[in-house]
Amino acid sequence: MSKLFDDLAALDKNIADRWKRRTRDNDKHVLSVKDIDYILDDVIKSARTTSITEKQGSAIVMLFNASIAADAEKSAAARDRIIYYVNSWETAFRLNLKAFVMDDELRPIADFLRNGAVSRIAFKSPGTKISYAPFDYIAVGKLILNRNVTVLRSMTGGLSVLAEDRGKYFHEENVLIINNVEPRAARITLVHEGTHVIQDWQDVSSFAHYDEADAFIAAAVAELTLYPDALETGDVKKKARAAAQMVIDKTAIDTNKDWQRAYKNVVTAVGLVYKEYGLRIDKVKKGEGASERTKYKALLQKIITADNIAKGGA
Repeated sequence: MSKLFDDLAALDKNIADRWKRRTRDNDKHVLSVKDIDYILDDVIKSARTTSITEKQGSAIVMLFNASIAADAEKSAAARDRIIYYVNSWETAFRLNLKAFVMDDELRPIADFLRNGAVSRIAFKSPGTKISYAPFDYIAVGKLILNRNVTVLRSMTGGLSVLAEDRGKYFHEENVLIINNVEPRAARITLVHEGTHVIQDWQDVSSFAHYDEADAFIAAAVAELTLYPDALETGDVKKKARAAAQMVIDKTAIDTNKDWQRAYKNVVTAVGLVYKEYGLRIDKVKKGEGASERTKYKALLQKIITADNIAKGGA
């Protein structure tokens, strides 16, 4: 038996056995689309009713990494097939979502949203007309600590990293999902989704492409602050980083035509990728009235007052 088989079997015997039959226990085998369909057949069927387990996810990542090591280029089709299934499982909420419920789980999230990562996020969106500032992200952390916003984390042994959505916020349910598990990426995703929380709790209804543009710019500001050496990947991120640099340079103001142009470039890039382009999102939930906006304003005022007192003000 190969070491790869033993390692797979320690995680999921069924996946290991199907991999062994399909590849004849060859750890140098390059996976094809048909291989993926065969090896994951039982997982695909079970995912119709139950979540992918952490060990199943780890096993899938392991067998694919072995294929990549054998021939990365020829493994591309298998990778796309796995991504197809991961996206299907994400849509069906099968990526083993676990709620953060304990204070020691929630506190690090709130602490992150009050540190230097968001200290330079200060701009008014030309699209949504929302003004974002560091205090808003502190407020998001408070909403999470107070259980007004539920945080769910995908626990699939790294498999969820392949999902199309790195995270997602559902404004109707006040639920924030993080699919990223790599710490750097998870932090940036948290800022992105936290921006959607701000939009929701201010009850500002706007077009989805403006909401996303704001979130990408805010996340890019955090990324440039934390990881200035991060590589630009994809047109949306490239355009967002250009706009974010203007935010950092304090030139992201209404009267600056370059800022207006940079923002429009982000919106255009988002529109080429996201299906909800042109869709107006109504943030006011049925029967809610202005309750969230009222709570948010009161919370924000408490944060600002506490900060003024801490600085010796009134």
